[in-house]
Amino acid sequence: MSPTTETRICSFDQLLGYCKHDRRSMIRCAVRIPYMPKYKHHYILLGHTWSPYFNSFLIIHYSTEIQGGKIVEQSYTRGQVEADIMKGLYVLNDSRYPQTEDEFDRAYDRFEERKGEQAFNISTNNCEHFANYVMTGRAFSDQIEGLELTQKLLAFTFGSLGGSSGSSSSCSGVSGILSPSSSSGMSQSYSSSCSGRNFLPPSLSGFKRDDIYKIDKQNYIHILEQIPLKSI
Repeated sequence: MSPTTETRICSFDQLLGYCKHDRRSMIRCAVRIPYMPKYKHHYILLGHTWSPYFNSFLIIHYSTEIQGGKIVEQSYTRGQVEADIMKGLYVLNDSRYPQTEDEFDRAYDRFEERKGEQAFNISTNNCEHFANYVMTGRAFSDQIEGLELTQKLLAFTFGSLGGSSGSSSSCSGVSGILSPSSSSGMSQSYSSSCSGRNFLPPSLSGFKRDDIYKIDKQNYIHILEQIPLKSI
């Protein structure tokens, strides 16, 4: 079993290079927390959901800026990506991560079985525990072992390991995301209308209808049924 490796992301285009629009993908990401240099906020970017129409992706993560934390799927805009690049954004690679369509479905099932959960615990159930559980089927957090007690207490006091309190903005980064309701405008419409399990309809993804239809006929029909007509 190969160890987990990290690649520092230096530009938006570099991150976009990990996205494969001809297959569904989960891209394991982590961003540094400014007031906790030894800790990163972990999340999973759904690479096939990049939409030039909304200028955003969908991500799944343990959002920790609401009381008790909450496991959510929500929009992640280009502005937020670029803010996180400035903080220190990394893509993690591991042979245990989903590689096939069946493995993707099993991983997404693990997310859905815990979606909406509000039981964040820095020591036993943090954002890294959750991300690893989705990606590998086993919940663990390598970084928590390296935190001193004072750092754990600091994180608990602030109520999150994902940014400062207050409202999020389009440039606050993933660590500033609160909950799906905190997104606004087109990004909110995107996150509320789509499921990260599926390919996006062509009007949202920027692909031609025929191309998407050839890629995945069944998912294409399924997602079209979920999108309001005014969005297509």
